[in-house]
Amino acid sequence: MDAQRLSKAELIAWLQDRHIEFPPSVTVRHLRILFEQEMLREQRNNAAANDPQDGGDQDDEDEAENEEERELNAEIRILQKRKFVADLRREIAAIEAQLNVVNAAPIKPPDFRDIKYSVPCFRGGESYDAEKWIDDFEQACDSVHGDDDFRLMCVRRLMEPGYEGELFLRVDRSKTYQEFKDSFLENFSHVHSVSEIIDTMKKTTFSAAKTTVMGYILKMQEIASRANIDEKQTVQLIVDGFRDRSANIAVLYPATTIAQLKQLAHRYSQLRDMYSAPSSTQIRVKTTAKTASKSSTSDVRCFNCSGVGHFSSACPEPKREIGSCFRCGSTQHKLKECPKPAPAHRQQIALVDDFRRGSARMDDELSDASGGTIPEVNKSD
Repeated sequence: MDAQRLSKAELIAWLQDRHIEFPPSVTVRHLRILFEQEMLREQRNNAAANDPQDGGDQDDEDEAENEEERELNAEIRILQKRKFVADLRREIAAIEAQLNVVNAAPIKPPDFRDIKYSVPCFRGGESYDAEKWIDDFEQACDSVHGDDDFRLMCVRRLMEPGYEGELFLRVDRSKTYQEFKDSFLENFSHVHSVSEIIDTMKKTTFSAAKTTVMGYILKMQEIASRANIDEKQTVQLIVDGFRDRSANIAVLYPATTIAQLKQLAHRYSQLRDMYSAPSSTQIRVKTTAKTASKSSTSDVRCFNCSGVGHFSSACPEPKREIGSCFRCGSTQHKLKECPKPAPAHRQQIALVDDFRRGSARMDDELSDASGGTIPEVNKSD
């Protein structure tokens, strides 16, 4: 009988018939070894029974077999202990995992405030692409593990009052979030063509008073995401939108992707701030020029009335006859020979004002002092 041709069940039955003990976890290999040992033992017993002289040799063989069996049993016991230890470790790990779940902090229920701070209220129109808005909303809900009931509650509260979102909410009769989403996209979703998006990007230009360089790039990137526009073309439209004719814009020219453009944008922003802000030297020059201009203006003397602080072209007084005295208006003498005293204050208008107002006393005094008459032209108002 060949042990290699017997199945495990046949080997077990054969060994049990001969009352040979073996552990339940014994392998087919060990069963075959026990089978061969038992067969060899039976053959030797039969041979010893037929030849009594060979009894001594048989005892030696039996002793060798017993030694081999003891080694095999010892190996089986070691394997059983290893299996027991492995099973015990798995049980301990499962128990520890259960304890960790019990001791873990309870999961915080989703809160509408988390969604409100993540997604702006929807107004409608072109302010926010509907498909982009609903995708951002669902991502925010997924981050707090919100179910469909939570989504329906939040999406209704995010419709901006006073705009198209609120009007849509008044007519919507959706009972589930999926129904609301389908109706929402049906009303507000718009398939943008590439030409529409490119036209919108061309009209969107950078304004340093309204946004930063990075904010403008992100805004243009959001507009470009509404259609399938080549990324290189998107970068070119963004660079053109800066409307910068200085050499600073050349910093952005090497960019061919949005990621590269954002990296170069930091340097471009620094250059804009550096060259747009006036330096302290420029401020000092402007201040000095302004002070000098003001000082020079205060020293200007009018050739019409002899007043200080304005030119003759801006003089409010009637035009003085060329060659007449600045102080009294007489053509009989010059200013240095005028008998009338000078004004007490240098900013005061010359005494010719009195003469132009036609004062009789002024005529008499001038006539006596100069020994002549005053021309009629100097008496006019």
